[in-house]
Amino acid sequence: MNNEIFDQSSLILIKVLRKDARILDANDAACAFYGYPRLELKQKSFNDLIVGQGGREQGLPRQVNALDAA
Repeated sequence: MNNEIFDQSSLILIKVLRKDARILDANDAACAFYGYPRLELKQKSFNDLIVGQGGREQGLPRQVNALDAA
């Protein structure tokens, strides 16, 4: 996906490494939705986002596309 389209999309977009669910990048919409600055979000695992404290789901995307390599 073109980086400009990725960054400017109003859809919540997150690039995730398939083998360990590490977040490689996120767009502004994802940062706003999850409430983290981009650099902090990139230090998390995707699993950190879908299960909040107490094991409750905080928000699941409709589609996840994982990458095989960084």
